[in-house]
Amino acid sequence: MSLITAATFLLAVRMDALVVAILGIAGGFLTPVLLSTGQDNPFGLFGYIALLDVGLLAVARRKEWSSLPILALLGRCSCKSRGRKSFFLHGQYFAETKH
Repeated sequence: MSLITAATFLLAVRMDALVVAILGIAGGFLTPVLLSTGQDNPFGLFGYIALLDVGLLAVARRKEWSSLPILALLGRCSCKSRGRKSFFLHGQYFAETKH
């Protein structure tokens, strides 16, 4: 799915189509949600989001589409809020875990 997102960004640049870039953003930020296994993997998730942001910002700079960084910010915030809701339980921040 990461390759499809990258191909979508390349296609958006080649076709000069902002709508295609927006669809790439939507697909890129939905990828972690669709492929989630329920396991906590913050390095994988935030590494993927960082690569997605770098690609997205490169497209925005090349084509001078100022709306793409704003959409990236919204996507990043939604991923972080989803992760916070999934992995942090209220009142159990300092609870000991038994192995």
